[in-house]
Amino acid sequence: MKSAHKLKIPVIVWVAASCGAGLHIAIAQTANSPEPQAAVTDCDRDAASDFDKMSPVAGIPFSKIDPKTAIPACLDAVAKNPDSARLNFQLGRAYDANKDFPNALKFFLKAARSNFALAEVNLGSLYFNGQGVEKDYGEAAKWDRLAADQGLAPAQAALGSLYVLGQGVARDYAEAERLLRLAASQGFAPAENALGDLYARGQGVERDASQAMKWYALAADHGYGPARTSLDALNAMAARDTQTPAGGAIATRPPTTSDPNAPRYVEAPAGEGYSPVKITVKQPDSRISNRVAATAIEIAPSSPDFSMTGFAVNKGNCRVYIQDPTALLIGGGAQAGENSSGRQAEVEKISLIPPPFNPPVAAKLGQYMTFYVDPSVCDIREVEVLVNGFEWKWTPG
Repeated sequence: MKSAHKLKIPVIVWVAASCGAGLHIAIAQTANSPEPQAAVTDCDRDAASDFDKMSPVAGIPFSKIDPKTAIPACLDAVAKNPDSARLNFQLGRAYDANKDFPNALKFFLKAARSNFALAEVNLGSLYFNGQGVEKDYGEAAKWDRLAADQGLAPAQAALGSLYVLGQGVARDYAEAERLLRLAASQGFAPAENALGDLYARGQGVERDASQAMKWYALAADHGYGPARTSLDALNAMAARDTQTPAGGAIATRPPTTSDPNAPRYVEAPAGEGYSPVKITVKQPDSRISNRVAATAIEIAPSSPDFSMTGFAVNKGNCRVYIQDPTALLIGGGAQAGENSSGRQAEVEKISLIPPPFNPPVAAKLGQYMTFYVDPSVCDIREVEVLVNGFEWKWTPG
């Protein structure tokens, strides 16, 4: 879906199963246009939102927009109909797809002057991310509120996420819950997922695992991937005494022994909530740049409260890198030996500093961190991260 409030660190689109930046990633395709039915233009065919209920066409997902055809089509349409909020929005959408944020801002503003809710929430996105403008959470909240006041579910969810995080507004879980519930009542999956998060954490509502599962399940049924991740994580917490689901993140207290690699852990207490972190291990893939495979490990917050102080693969027996190390190992053998000392120095340079991390590594919803191991020397059997005072563990299924 559209990258509305996406964060660029790199970002896994919809990496986090919570309210926050993730919500702002999906909102930009939903519209509640005040304009009447109109003659179909090429701009509509190339850039209409697939959630614009008043659009003369079904619309297409943001990811399917081809700026090379959409921009000229929409420029022509706007030239003929300069006061059309819908067409100005769609031109802004085409520019947004082309990552031309100043022009996206310009045409979203033109559409927003007619109170076009979709344009307003997209403006909130640009201000949230600092795209084409200085980052300004207050302005993001202002535009989100204008769209939310029109009953636009994605805007209600976006504004609710700001209240959860205290960005641009004072943190207010009760108001966040109210807004998210309004959006969820319209079947908006990210809001359903975010309500699940509130119940899982007890923010604005009593902590209630069954309610969290209910909302996660609704969002998952609507095809929202992060909700499935959250539901699986919550189920893993409930079942951790008997099994470890494939790819699940299971909580344990960090070891109290002086040996940081000693495999002695204590389970997290009941009611601790679902994992604040998503751990993803990607199988080696052939890279065009060097045709050497690396195994990537992605660490992404699934909670707005995230502080990582430790990271280990196979109890610390696998070296972890902050950049792809295999790019330095092309050729191997004699070829590598021609400059082995230099290559070894480079490999050492990109190795992860051993934990504990001081200060802790912080990240926000919508961000992720990627680490690498060389699959020729490490077969990953376990990944452990120390987050928020607990050890969270990934093991293969």
